[in-house]
Amino acid sequence: MNTILENKDIQSMVAKISLNDYHKLGELGVLSEKMELIEGVIFNKMPKSPKHTFLVNSIAKILRSIFNEKDFYVQIEQPISIQDSEPEPDISVIEGNQKDYINNHPTSAKLVVEISLTTYELDFRKQFVYAKANIPEYWLFNLNNSEVEVYKNPTSEKYLNRKIYLSSDALEIEGTKINLKELLG
Repeated sequence: MNTILENKDIQSMVAKISLNDYHKLGELGVLSEKMELIEGVIFNKMPKSPKHTFLVNSIAKILRSIFNEKDFYVQIEQPISIQDSEPEPDISVIEGNQKDYINNHPTSAKLVVEISLTTYELDFRKQFVYAKANIPEYWLFNLNNSEVEVYKNPTSEKYLNRKIYLSSDALEIEGTKINLKELLG
């Protein structure tokens, strides 16, 4: 059985919302904190499983040990404003420090990470949003397949490179290897 939004003709009739209007609705208290804007459409965020929470905290801890807090900071489930989207990646490595973003959300990142158990299709689609923001690297942890999809070399429309890492592999960033067996089991 198809849902109503799977029909292409109906999709074209959906009213999209701007990032500015999304912020206004948030200020008015109309939106829940469990929502995010992706390509002009508001999505409900899913509850977090214990494994999701474990991975977010574990990966954030590793990334904080790699990146110098003076030059970058690691944020968990916080917004990045990108044209018609305001995703809240599970983890993002942001250039600068938190004080740089007192009045505005970051508009890019060095790295974004999504952990996906039940939201793979949406998280897969987010790669195009992150590429549009010129985010150099996107990691998509696909827990259903016990693998990590790594996207690099963004253009204004998509990433040019995609590589899949298995749980027996290691990811490398800033000269540090991250053993995926410890994270994915």
